[in-house]
Amino acid sequence: MQKQAIFAADRADFQPQGEKPQQAPAKLPANSKAAMDVKPIKAAQTVVVANCPYCNHKHDLPIEKGKNGKPFFVACIRCSTEFAVRFVPVTMYQAQVAAFR
Repeated sequence: MQKQAIFAADRADFQPQGEKPQQAPAKLPANSKAAMDVKPIKAAQTVVVANCPYCNHKHDLPIEKGKNGKPFFVACIRCSTEFAVRFVPVTMYQAQVAAFR
């Protein structure tokens, strides 16, 4: 009888780790000011390289010029012909160039 009383007392003190009472995470207000003040990430890339399709001259174009994805025309400095350029995001921004004859 005494063994059962000791065993029952030991068993009452023992709680497996899986049965610990879980605490509910603290709820944050829906319109938290910290959530609204997100700083924009500054792009590491400032220029995109585009080669002229006629004379293969390298042009460094600012990323702001075509960041929206729409094509635009650039006049080559060396051969003075215009060609179309569109920036495409692939890991970094790359330029797609089109020649017209």
